[in-house]
Amino acid sequence: MKRLAVLSMISLFLFSGCGGQTKSNSDNPEISVNDAQQRLNDPSVILVDVRTAEEYADSHISNSILITLDTLENEISKHSEITKDSEIIVYCRSGKRSMQAYNTLTSLGYTNVKSLNGGINNWTANAEKVCKNTEKTC
Repeated sequence: MKRLAVLSMISLFLFSGCGGQTKSNSDNPEISVNDAQQRLNDPSVILVDVRTAEEYADSHISNSILITLDTLENEISKHSEITKDSEIIVYCRSGKRSMQAYNTLTSLGYTNVKSLNGGINNWTANAEKVCKNTEKTC
């Protein structure tokens, strides 16, 4: 009988601590195009393109920094403007590589990282401008 009471109390404690809780938006690693566009009005927000140099030359979002996914772990620290608590938005073509970049950066201790949902494909589908070649801004 005591055992059943103890198990009941443990179950009640565990379930009451979790009941009804959902993840907050801050736990979501992705950011929508609309939200990203608004955040990018803040000049302190850093936009990192993790695609290849060829993809970047073809088209990229204005004011983005190219740090390819395969060099991200070693190259990110070389950018003095990017600190562990900088607000960083990473993007790629469709969102797969930027989620990998999100995982890499958070494992390195970066605390304010988001992945652009749908990547540059989603950005352009929402009629947002892109730069060509080596233009930094457009």
